[in-house]
Amino acid sequence: MDKVIPGLILAALVLLIFTVMWRSWRRRSSVDAEHGVTAIPSSFSPTAEFDVQYVATTRAGEPLERLALPGLAFRGTGRLQMAPSGIALGVDGEQPVFVPGSALRNVDTSNVVIDRVVEPGGLVRISWTLADGTLCDSYVRLREPSNQPTMCAAISNLIQNVRDHSDRESESNA
Repeated sequence: MDKVIPGLILAALVLLIFTVMWRSWRRRSSVDAEHGVTAIPSSFSPTAEFDVQYVATTRAGEPLERLALPGLAFRGTGRLQMAPSGIALGVDGEQPVFVPGSALRNVDTSNVVIDRVVEPGGLVRISWTLADGTLCDSYVRLREPSNQPTMCAAISNLIQNVRDHSDRESESNA
């Protein structure tokens, strides 16, 4: 009997902790779902694909502040596809998320995010803007590390092409 009561108290405490964690995650998911992500357009035609380990999406400059965006809430294996119109990031078991080229801001490398620390430059950080204007960073790790320079260069080129196109349109409208 002297072990039953402490055991019940401990079990109740563990249940309470898990309930609070579950409610917090649900609240975070519902708040972050309001940011809105874009579904892949029917005209999306990939020109390059990379197998990745998706790690997380965070607020820009806050690598410890996870965003629980639909399709990007959980870590997992997946594919990053590129097209002239933007990139699509699909985590296995989730709906792929489309990031228009105009929303892409930068691509570089990192070695830390949330609960993941890797060798220097082991993570690719893709900086982009959500439809509501929220700046965010998505982190992936390539399954084939030798493809990392190719993917980073391709995303950089896409960003530059979109900017050049936007500049040309601005000049023609002026």
